[in-house]
Order: sequence, then structure tokens, then C-alpha cells
Amino acid sequence: MYDTANDGGMFLIFGPGVEILYSLSCCFRSSCERSGAGAEPIRLGLRTTGSGREGVGRMASERQVRFQRGWARVAGLMYWLVLVADIAGTVVHSRIIARSLELAGSFFTVFLALGLYYALRPVQAALARTALALRLVESAFGVLSILVAFAGINARLGTTGAGVDLIRLAEWADATDFSAFAFTIGSTIFFSLFVRSGYIPRGLAWWGLFASVAAMGACLTHLAHPAFPAMTIYPWIPALLAETSTGLWLLVKSVKVGSVKVGSVKVGSVKVAPIEERVPAAAELR
Repeated sequence: MYDTANDGGMFLIFGPGVEILYSLSCCFRSSCERSGAGAEPIRLGLRTTGSGREGVGRMASERQVRFQRGWARVAGLMYWLVLVADIAGTVVHSRIIARSLELAGSFFTVFLALGLYYALRPVQAALARTALALRLVESAFGVLSILVAFAGINARLGTTGAGVDLIRLAEWADATDFSAFAFTIGSTIFFSLFVRSGYIPRGLAWWGLFASVAAMGACLTHLAHPAFPAMTIYPWIPALLAETSTGLWLLVKSVKVGSVKVGSVKVGSVKVAPIEERVPAAAELR
């Protein structure tokens, strides 16, 4: 909902809460200008005339569209940055550089999850929050396992009880499998929201959903039967293709968000209750 190009990068994180207050103040100011001094006080700044109501709805829609499309492009970029960091981390010879690249990939996953969350939140907020939490769990496990691998950090953590627990968690035999499982569930939810919303081409969304479910099945099978080779490259090829193609689409095209419908105001995929007509000013009744 924020035009981040004009309002600054800090609102990428604090934008949702600040945007609500900012939009309400804009609605209030717009309504006051149209209603005049003799009109009844306007509750929450949402009462306005027919033309004013259309203007408020259009303003909210434009901000919502910019907000969603901006975060979708962030997600598209992060898909590729995560992939590049992970691949580069496996081919470089320097152990420190490899770990640094893997650490960067885990941090990029945070912004990837935020981008998908803010782009898909209007479709179904509860599911989007669940997927965000799962992808953050994946990132947290990645960051922890990489940091513990640094000898200096490991030594410092070993001096406290909580640090020892973190080391044990990072060295847990199934930590990688659990992180991968959290990733597949989060990815499945996000792609199911893409299928439901129509924000990206249906074929691309359905392929991503299929690939995520297939990877989740491989992880479940591996957790139940450790001999199953879920961590090899082959079960993840569909997911790799889905993420690279979706990332490219989001980066170039972003998401296709619906326009506003005045009366029952539709903002993206969110419908807001109908806006009341204002009480006419005394001067208008003469």
C-alpha cells in the first residue's frame, strides 16, 4: 500500500501498520474537503458523496496494487538471489566464502517470505501468515546451522546454557530434514494462494503447487524411512524449475491484481464493507 519509491525503504518493514493510519487520514481529509463546514461530523473519515466515495476507493486500490506488486517483485528477486547464493556456496573452494554465501541465502529467504506474504495476504491472511512463519523457521534453521559452524561463534555459544542448547539444535541429525519440510509446507501454501488468486498464470501456479507437494512428499517419506534419498537433487528438480520460473515472472511482470469496485469497495482481492452516504449539509437542503 506504500509507494516505497517515494516514501523510503523503511516503510517496507513498517509499511502495513503506518499505511492504515496514513490511508485513514487521507480519507478523512478528502471527505472534509468535499463535505464542507456544515456537514455532520464524519466518522473515521469514511463518509463521503458518490464521487468522493469513488475517489477514496480508487486511492486505496492504487496504493494496495502498488504495495502488492512491489513486494511481489521483491519476492521474484529473492527467489533468484537465494538460488545464486546456494549454488555459489557449493562450488567455491573457500570454506569461509561458502558459509558466508549460504548465510546470505538464508537471510534472503526472510525477504522472499516477506515478499510472498505481503503480495498474497489479501487472498487469505491466515494462510499467508502460516506460510510466512514456516519459511522463517526454514531461514532460522539455516542461519543457526551456519553460524554454529564458525569456530569463534561456536566457542562463545558454548559458554552459556542457552548457547549450548542452540548448538545441540543446530547439530540435530534431522535439522536439515526438518528445515526442508518446513520449506515445502510453506511453499505449498504460497503456491495454493497463487492458484486461488490468479495473480500469476494458472499453469505456473499449478506447476509450483505440484512441485511443492512432490517435495513435501519426498521429505515426509525420508523422515519416515531415512533410507529414502529425499535430499538428492532429483526430487527437487520440479521445485527448482517452479521457483526460477515464478521468480522470473514476479520480477518482470509482478502480480495481476484486480481493480476497485465502488459501492462495495474491492481492494485487490479484499472487499471492504459499503461506505455510508454522508448526511447533507444544511445549506444543501435549502
